[in-house]
Amino acid sequence: MTNNIVLISMVKNESDIIESFVRHHIDMVDAMLIVNHNSVDSTGKILELLKEEGFNLFIFNENLVEYEQSLIMTRLLYQAINDFNADIVIPLDADEFLVPSKDINDCRQLLETIDTDAIYRVDSFNYFQTHAAAVPVAFSLDAIKLKSRTRQNAGKIIVGRDIVTKFKVGLAMGN
Repeated sequence: MTNNIVLISMVKNESDIIESFVRHHIDMVDAMLIVNHNSVDSTGKILELLKEEGFNLFIFNENLVEYEQSLIMTRLLYQAINDFNADIVIPLDADEFLVPSKDINDCRQLLETIDTDAIYRVDSFNYFQTHAAAVPVAFSLDAIKLKSRTRQNAGKIIVGRDIVTKFKVGLAMGN
């Protein structure tokens, strides 16, 4: 049996990377739930255009004045499980990308088989353009001149449905 995989994210003013984030992950997951938190750039428009392309992308707008990442992401976690029947939930920021390792070359294949009664910690790297290009260039993780790969100390988590339902867990800042 393969897992139903849902990626959740909360974004704000991510127009420089949001398209790459969605396109990179969309084949790894069954659905993406993204909360657009008061973006004033073109993040919302980019997300809508990607949805119009037919991606299994669900966009929610959040207008809370304060930045309540823990509250919003926990709500998304339960929505992924209850409304989208997620077996595995992947909380990520828009500048975080799941990438294959030397031992695993297919992230989707691995995610389909992991235990739903566990929380996994994975190494996490932030990707971003190191300089503004004179001519806009499509963001690519492989474009050496356009990436800075910085390891995060705490890493990120991937959480199984059974852990969430058994222990009523929530997500903290940074997920």
